[in-house]
Amino acid sequence: MTTRIQAGMDILTADNEKVGEVARLVVDPQTHEISHIVVEQGFIFKESRVLPLTWIDDTTSKAVQLRDDVDDLDTLPPFEEKEFVTELPEHEEEEDVQVLPLYWYPSHGATGWGPTGGLSLAITSPYMIQTQQNIPEGTVALEEGMQVLDKFEEHVGDVASLFVDEDGERVTHILISKGFLLTEEKRIPAHWITRVLSDSIHLAVSRALIESLPEHETSA
Repeated sequence: MTTRIQAGMDILTADNEKVGEVARLVVDPQTHEISHIVVEQGFIFKESRVLPLTWIDDTTSKAVQLRDDVDDLDTLPPFEEKEFVTELPEHEEEEDVQVLPLYWYPSHGATGWGPTGGLSLAITSPYMIQTQQNIPEGTVALEEGMQVLDKFEEHVGDVASLFVDEDGERVTHILISKGFLLTEEKRIPAHWITRVLSDSIHLAVSRALIESLPEHETSA
C-alpha cells in the first residue's frame, strides 16, 4: 500500500493542531529514501523549515502527523539561507589587487549625497546573493511542478505529487501531469528515474512507453 503526498497537505501535531503544510520532500536520488520534509508556514510572510523524517508519526492520504513529543518547529533550520558574497574580478596575482571599501544600498544605482555634501552617484551592487539549502549532502528537494524528461531529454510532463511506501520512508512512484484544460496523469515507477537535478527529473524510458501507461485514476 502506498500513500500519495501532495504540496499543501496539512502537517499536524499529535493533538491535530496544524503547524504548516508540505512544500517538498527531501530525497536521496539513488535510493529514493526520504530524509526530510520541507514545511511551509505562514500566509503572507511565508517561511520554510526542514523537518526530519524521524519527527513524523504517521502519514495518511490527507495529512502528515507528528510525534506526540513534537509541538514546536521554531528550532528547525530554514530550508534556504541567503547570504551576500563579494564578487571580485579575476586577477593573475592576488598581491596586485587593491580592494577598496564599498557601501551598497539595495536595488538600482541612484544619486545621493556624498561624504563631503556633494551629489554623488551610488555604485551598483558589488555583491551577489548566494542561496544554500539546509538539506543533507547528496539529496534533492523534490517539489510539485518539476519538469520530467524522458531518455531523449524530451519534456513529458510535470510532477503533480509523489507516492511513498506504507512506512513513509521511500518514494515508490511519481505522478506526472500534462495538459492545461484536459489534464492527463500518469503514475511513473521511481526505479525509472536515472537522475534528479534541482529543477528536473530524468527517466530511463521513452515518451512512447509513458504514453502507453493507463491514465491514473484517483480513488474515491
